[in-house]
Amino acid sequence: VLGDEPIDIVWRRAEDLLVSEEPAAALRLFRRLLLRTPQDPDGELLYRVGVCQEQMGDFEGALVAYRELVGKGPGRLTMAAKLAQARLRYRQQRYQLAEPMLYDLYFHIGPADHLRDTFHGELVHLLAQCRVAQVMGEPQMNLLDPRAVVRGAPQWNGQRLLELAQASPPDPSQTAWKPLVSTIYRFSDAPDQVEMEATIPPATVVEAVHQLAAEAGYAVNWSGEARVAVGERVTSMRGLTTSFGEMLDGLLRPCDMMWIANGKTIEIKLMQEVADSELRQYEMRSSDRCLRHAVAAFSRHPLTSVAFLALGNLDMLNGQWQQAELDYRQIVERQDDRSVRAEGLFNLGKVLWIQGNREEAKSGFYRVVDESRGHPLEALGYLFAGRITLEDGFATDAVRPLLRAVSLSTDPNVHANALLCLAGAYLLAGNPYAANETLMEDKQLLRTPQFRDQAAFLTALANYRVVKDESRELVVGRTLVTAISKAHPESFFGDHAYLLFGKTFHDLGLWEDMVALYEHALRRELTPNVRDQVRMELIKYQFTFGQWQQARAELVALAQSENTSIVRSAKLQLADLELKSERYDEVLSVCNDLLNDELDDDEKKAVLQFMGKTYQRRGDYHSAAICFSGMAPVEPATSVDPVAGGQQ
Repeated sequence: VLGDEPIDIVWRRAEDLLVSEEPAAALRLFRRLLLRTPQDPDGELLYRVGVCQEQMGDFEGALVAYRELVGKGPGRLTMAAKLAQARLRYRQQRYQLAEPMLYDLYFHIGPADHLRDTFHGELVHLLAQCRVAQVMGEPQMNLLDPRAVVRGAPQWNGQRLLELAQASPPDPSQTAWKPLVSTIYRFSDAPDQVEMEATIPPATVVEAVHQLAAEAGYAVNWSGEARVAVGERVTSMRGLTTSFGEMLDGLLRPCDMMWIANGKTIEIKLMQEVADSELRQYEMRSSDRCLRHAVAAFSRHPLTSVAFLALGNLDMLNGQWQQAELDYRQIVERQDDRSVRAEGLFNLGKVLWIQGNREEAKSGFYRVVDESRGHPLEALGYLFAGRITLEDGFATDAVRPLLRAVSLSTDPNVHANALLCLAGAYLLAGNPYAANETLMEDKQLLRTPQFRDQAAFLTALANYRVVKDESRELVVGRTLVTAISKAHPESFFGDHAYLLFGKTFHDLGLWEDMVALYEHALRRELTPNVRDQVRMELIKYQFTFGQWQQARAELVALAQSENTSIVRSAKLQLADLELKSERYDEVLSVCNDLLNDELDDDEKKAVLQFMGKTYQRRGDYHSAAICFSGMAPVEPATSVDPVAGGQQ
C-alpha cells in the first residue's frame, strides 16, 4: 500500500500530521503501517491509532484500541493505555467509571520523580478534575447568572498524548514488593497535613486503613454497616506518596465510604448512612484536597491553571469569596494561554462583583475583553461591564460597552439581554428614540416568550416618552399600563430595571404602585447606587405629599452615603425641605456644606437660589442679591430678625 517508502519516514510523517491536528490523515497512515507490520510487538502503532481516533472524537473506537493494547499483557505502553481509557471515560463525562480506574493507577504507579509534570502529573491532575466534576455537576450554561462561573475543561492535543506514551512507566506488576509505611513530614496532626509514603502488598482494605492510621497516630472507628460492607475487599499500594487524607479517600471511595476526623479518631461510614448535606460537604472537602495536592505536587503541569479554576469554583460554591479570589488571581498571574487567562479573569470579575468591589470587577471584565478577542467571553465581558456602569448611575457611559455586547454576541440569550440592557440605558439617559431603534433590531428574538414582556414594556415606555399629542398620549399610556402590568423588574438583567419601573409609575401617576415597588426593592439585595436612587425617589414622594418629618429623617441618613452624587442630591432636597419648613439656619448650614463640594453648574445655581431665598425671607437683601447674581457671600450674613427688620 505504501510502496517501497521506508517505514520510519512514513511513521514520522504520520506523527507530524497528528501533532499538526490532522488526526484523520494520520490515522490512515498508521493503519497502513499496521498492514506492513502486523505484529506491532510494543503496541506503538496501536497506541497511535487510539490517539488519532480520540482526537477525532471517536471515543468508542479509541477505547477498543486501548483495550486491545492492555490485553496484550504487560508492556511499555500498558500504563499509558490504562490512563488513556480513564481519560476517555472522563471525556465522555462518565466520571464514576473513570475515578476507580485512576485510583488503581495512582496506587500502583510507584515513585515518579523523573516523570514529574508528565505521566504522574497527568494522572494526579486528571483524578482531581474527575473528582471536582462530580461535585460541580452539569456546567451552568447561563453565564448571565451572577454566581455562574466558567468551568474550564482540560484540553489534550496530539503532541501531549504522544509525550505521555514516551513517559509511560513500566508495568508495576513485574516488580517485587518492598513493604513500607512511613511519615515523610507532618505540618500538623490534621490528616491533610501528614505526608506519607506507603507500599502495602495485597491486604484487606481494613488492614491497609489500620496500618496507615497507626503510622499517622489515629485510631479507627468503623460503623457497623461500613464494616460489614467492606468485608474482605483487597487493596494494595506501591510507592504512593501523598497525604494521609488522600490515601484514605483512595481506599474508601471505591467502597462507597467516607471518613471524618473526630479528634484523634477516624470515623468511617457508608455514604448512604449520612445526610445529603454532610455527604456533600465531605465531597467538596475531598475534591478540594485532591486539587490542592495536584497543584502543589505538579505545579508546572499544563492542567495546573484548570485546577486553580476548579479550586476557585469550589470556593465560590462554598461562599468563600476571598479564597476564590486568590485562586483566580493565580491563573491570571501564571497562565500564558490567553483563553484560559480570560476564563480566570471572568470568574475573578464575578467574585469581585459579589464582594462589592464593583470598580475592580468592571476593570476585570474589560480585561476579559482584551484577552478573549473572538471568544464568546468577549461579548459577556462587555455586557457585564456595561451592566455595572448602568447600575452605578452612568447610563450614557454604559451605552458604548452595551453596543459592543450587542454586536459581538452570538448566543441568543446573551444577545437578547444585551439588547434589553442597551434599550434601558438609552431610556435612563433620556434617549427614547435610540431605545426604540434598538428594540426593533431583532424583533423576532425579542418576541420569544422569555423576552416578550420585557421588550413590550420597554417599547411602550419609549413610545410614551416620545409622544407629544395629548390624545395620542392617552392611548399610548393605556398600552404602557398594560405592558408594565405583565413585566417584572426581576426578569431584567440588572437592578436598573427598578428605576425604569418606578419612574414609569411616577409618570403615569400610579403613586401607590410606585411606593409598593420601591418598598419591595429595598427588601432585596440591591446594588448601592440603585438602592440610594430608590430611597431618593421615595423621599421625593414623601416630600410631595407632605410627609416632611419622615422625609427629613431619610434625607439626613442618605446624606451619609458613600455615593457622592446621591449625597449632593440628598442635601439639595434637604435644603429645599428646610426652606419650606422655614428652618433658615438649617438651610444655610446645608448650603454652605454643599458649596465645599465639587458641584456642577446646575447644582451650584440651585444652592445659591436656596440661599438667596433664605436671606430674602430674613430681610438680608444685600446677601440675597449676591446669591441671586450667582455668587456666594464672602462672609456669613448677619442674622436678621424678619419681624423687626433690623440687625441684632
